[in-house]
Amino acid sequence: MWYLVVVIFASWPAYLIRFSVGGVPSTLIEVMILAGIVWFFIKNGSRGFKIFHQALPDNFLYPIGLFFGASVLAVLVAPDFWPALGLWRAYFFEPMLLFFILISEIKTPEQVEAIINATAISVLVVSAVAIFQRFTYFGVPYPWAGPNEFRVTCFFEYPNALALFLVPFLALFAGRLAIGSSYGFDPGSDLNTGSGHLSVSGSSSRSRWLLAIASICGTMALVFSKSEGGIFALAIALIFLAAIYL
Repeated sequence: MWYLVVVIFASWPAYLIRFSVGGVPSTLIEVMILAGIVWFFIKNGSRGFKIFHQALPDNFLYPIGLFFGASVLAVLVAPDFWPALGLWRAYFFEPMLLFFILISEIKTPEQVEAIINATAISVLVVSAVAIFQRFTYFGVPYPWAGPNEFRVTCFFEYPNALALFLVPFLALFAGRLAIGSSYGFDPGSDLNTGSGHLSVSGSSSRSRWLLAIASICGTMALVFSKSEGGIFALAIALIFLAAIYL
């Protein structure tokens, strides 16, 4: 199960692989998340719900329930029910399933590091293709390959989609690198009772090198995409991190 979680985080661009299952549109990443949920309940049986509840701090339970309930209500009152249901599945239901898998499976700081490293590999692959496009003009769709304006797209349909993929991860990597190794993990912490102290664990030297390389390549790909909104968003995130850690 844990290996499937790591594979999911290393395969984020797989959401571009679209197909239909029984007439229902889906993506490869959605199938992987659903497979993870099915395997979780096969492994744990009826105890799966109890594990979810125990892993979730009590002070998170009601806000998450209200948020999920509001999303369901929005679908029920939407004028176009089926399109709304599809968006709800992709943006609310499946991310929440993935969240429950994570809080149930992550037990150690090393597992957190493995997930972030898997994401960095995903960013590296996307960035490498984008950088390759910048110098070869290969595979860039019209109109982004025009003589007056050239913007890389990688696997995506347009440059801003590439920026939407890269910027959240680049901000995450910057925060992880800013934390460094000055923070620790107290296994005696109890989030439900508030006792003990749980802090973010610093990453290993190998992980920091991976994140640094992924950040450099991802930033290059973002610049080559010429997405002004993406570049501005990343700048704001870096300023925010600088205000916290400097």
